Amino acid sequence: MVVVVFPIGVFALIKLNERYRREAAALAQAPASASLPTLTRNTVLVLVDSVDLAVIKALRYARSLRPVEVRAVHFMIDSKHAEVLRRSWESSVAADVPLEIIEVPDRRLRRASVELAARTAQESDSEVTILLPRRSFSITSRLLHDRTADAIAGAVSKLPHVAAMIVPFDVVEAIEELEAIEQGRAQPQQQYGVGTKP
Repeated sequence: MVVVVFPIGVFALIKLNERYRREAAALAQAPASASLPTLTRNTVLVLVDSVDLAVIKALRYARSLRPVEVRAVHFMIDSKHAEVLRRSWESSVAADVPLEIIEVPDRRLRRASVELAARTAQESDSEVTILLPRRSFSITSRLLHDRTADAIAGAVSKLPHVAAMIVPFDVVEAIEELEAIEQGRAQPQQQYGVGTKP
C-alpha cells in the first residue's frame, strides 16, 4: 500500500508546488492594464434579479462609492418575471434608482454583461463597477443556487476600466432575525428597508 500511495502523493505535491509557483509568477507580472490611465469618474451598475434585501444592500453600497451614476440592470430572460420585477421595483424603496431592463433572448448572461460593461465604459468615459448581489444560504440549500455571479464577474473583469464585485448577503442571519422578530424577542433592524414606499 505504501509503495503505491507514497509515490502518487509525492507526485501530486510536486505538481501542486509547480502550480503555486506559476500562480505567484503570474501575479508578480505587471498586467497590460497597468499602463491604462485611471479615470476619475465611476459608473456603478447593480445587476438585479429580484427586489430583496440583498439588492437593497448592494444599492446602498453602490451609493457609498460616490459614483457619477448608479443604475440597476435586469437581464430579461422571462418577460413575465421582468414585468413583475418592474412593478415591484417602482413601489419599493429602490425606485429612486432607475431600473433598466435588457432583453437577452439567447440567455447568455455573461455575453450580455460583457457587452453592457464595455458599452458603458466607452459611452461614459469612466471606470465601471458592476455589483452582483449574492445571497449566502445554508449548506443544505446552497446546492440549489447556481454560481452565475462568479461567471459574470470573471468575464467582465477582463475588460479595461471595468471591475466586478460580489456583494454578499447572509440569508441565514436574516432568517434568524425574522424568527426572533416573529417570536417577539427582537425589534426589526431598519438597515435595509426593502418594503414599499410610505
